[in-house]
Amino acid sequence: MSPRKTILRELNQLHSDEGNRRYARPSAIPGFGEQPSRFREAVNGLLNERLIDGMKDEEGRMAIALDPHRLDTV
Repeated sequence: MSPRKTILRELNQLHSDEGNRRYARPSAIPGFGEQPSRFREAVNGLLNERLIDGMKDEEGRMAIALDPHRLDTV
């Protein structure tokens, strides 16, 4: 599965489980450790398309979540 689909699937699962927007670190997504550059590119592309939102977590690291306004697109 492509990094883009993996990221969207994992974030969608978090959203479904929690019922609201939940942020996760990209490095916590399965597959990131094996192909970090491809996953970073995918995250940047999804941020540019505004399918996901990004912010800094408590430790100052990047955290991402699905954009609630674009759920139909995902």
